Amino acid sequence: MVRFLKRAGTVAAAAAVISAGAAIPAFADVDSAQITICNQLDRNITFYAAGYNQHEKWTTSYQVQIDKGTCYAMANWWWEVNRSIEAHQQVHFTQGWTWNPVYISRDHAGGWEKVIVYYPKN
Repeated sequence: MVRFLKRAGTVAAAAAVISAGAAIPAFADVDSAQITICNQLDRNITFYAAGYNQHEKWTTSYQVQIDKGTCYAMANWWWEVNRSIEAHQQVHFTQGWTWNPVYISRDHAGGWEKVIVYYPKN
């Protein structure tokens, strides 16, 4: 089955997109936001992101294991807003990596963007 990533704004069952009290990164060259990854799959995943950071430099985050049905806040990793990042996931180490572009909204500058990992319901 194909896996997809979607922004929270396009998923009806998604929770609030912005977390209160987020700090703006010190010495940022451009507006940026952090991401929270929510795994809505029925199994654990490995996840990492790649994209332009708050200094307009291409970067890749660390890999993180996210249990099924949970979310992970990737704190202190800032991604340029009004641009897409690459959201990479792997369901099992024997399977290859897949990725999808995820748009980071300008509305979330200084805050959080939620990234949902799920199987589509056909």
